[in-house]
Amino acid sequence: MKFLDELKKEAETLREKEAFDTQAKLTTLGMNFMQLQAKLRSIYAYLDDLVRQLNVVKPTVLRSYYIEGVGNLANLNQQDYFLNKRHKSIDNKDFINEISLRFRCGPSGGLTVEKESPATIQGLREYLWNYNIKFEAQEIKNDRGYVQRAIFKIPGEVVVNITISGDFEKSLIKIHTKNMERLTEREYVYEIDEVDDTLLEEFSKFLVNKPNNFRQLGKRQVSASRAMPPKRNILDTQYPQEEKDEDRKKGMLDSIKSLFSERR
Repeated sequence: MKFLDELKKEAETLREKEAFDTQAKLTTLGMNFMQLQAKLRSIYAYLDDLVRQLNVVKPTVLRSYYIEGVGNLANLNQQDYFLNKRHKSIDNKDFINEISLRFRCGPSGGLTVEKESPATIQGLREYLWNYNIKFEAQEIKNDRGYVQRAIFKIPGEVVVNITISGDFEKSLIKIHTKNMERLTEREYVYEIDEVDDTLLEEFSKFLVNKPNNFRQLGKRQVSASRAMPPKRNILDTQYPQEEKDEDRKKGMLDSIKSLFSERR
């Protein structure tokens, strides 16, 4: 039985090592999670104060957006800043899941354009859906009932969305912008200790189009020159709504919940 005993001993050693490694990983993840929570709370407090002041002062911030195949929406003024945070409950405790900052740019006279083939009509529809641009489309059909052309009326308004979230496994803060400055999406990535008063100050200047160094801050900044493809949301044809992604971080939160269970 000596050989079997040796196998049992080796297996027990491997099980103990695996249990130790798992516990160490969970401990690290838990520490990262709590550090990110503290940072997200401080970011929200700063932005909450910033939004309050902007909605009182109402600074003039003019922006222009080029709509491909249509034209330019010019001299849209930023206004109506709105801040929100989404929570996730773990063991009857609320934790910040994501911070969302939204404002609209407009109004202006809007644009009207006519498209004359099903392909270009559908292409413009999807383009506007991708960037949450509201519009009205009047279809003109031929005698056989097929759409021959369509007249698009696009009000002069663009909604900007900024979301801030934490990657607890890599201990990173991510700032995702949609329609900021132009119709595109970008993501800015920072380590926890890089998100300080200086970065928030530069971000606030970036927000209101003042001279700033926001894009140059952070050694993990990986997307300053890379645009992300937009997410299509076909339900936003009338007015852009907040994206609902309650399940996006389910795996992460389940891991944290299991961590808390292990510690009891």
